[in-house]
Amino acid sequence: MKAQNIPLIATHIPFDALPKSVQSLDGTKMIYLCREPKDTFISLWHFMQRFTWLQQELLISFEEGFELFCEGKTMWGPYWDHVLGYWKQSLDKPESLLFLKYEELTKDTLFYVRKLAEFMGKPFSRDEEGEGLPERIVKLCSFDNLSNLEVIKNGQDRPISSLQIDNSAYFRKGKPGDWKNHLTDNMIERMDHITTEKLRGSNFKFGVSTITNS
Repeated sequence: MKAQNIPLIATHIPFDALPKSVQSLDGTKMIYLCREPKDTFISLWHFMQRFTWLQQELLISFEEGFELFCEGKTMWGPYWDHVLGYWKQSLDKPESLLFLKYEELTKDTLFYVRKLAEFMGKPFSRDEEGEGLPERIVKLCSFDNLSNLEVIKNGQDRPISSLQIDNSAYFRKGKPGDWKNHLTDNMIERMDHITTEKLRGSNFKFGVSTITNS
């Protein structure tokens, strides 16, 4: 399998909004990464603060941003619906859609590097394991390594012609739990309540599973 023959697309689009040809998951390998809602909001908020022209356009406070997030008024719709859309598909077609949690990925990155390789049909060989290839990939793709690359520190991304983003905007802390430094007790209680109601009956929970990866 040659890399140049594999179309690679990154998107935030909800599953139901994807083209029907993609939704079928026929001949497709899809990897979905979700994050705990409170951390998702904090990450989104800090990301949006990098766009000074957008701040002038919207002029909303942290509290107003939190309210909009709780109401599901974000660019890609209600966050919980977004997650559940992909979660349900991963249950129906686990061979085609790998569902990952950010908290678990950061806790045991090596385990998930191996899992990703297996999912893509390219598990590490005994020789590659012996040479420490999985560990080298973990180091190469680490937050510290990537955030210090020249292209990240000084490069720019232009997802659409009218929007230019510093690559450094995609990197901040890279660690779960920063919501504890920003949200009030009332905010925490409200979002946790929304999460509980949204996930009711889905058999899905955010965060690290109680089942170990060993």
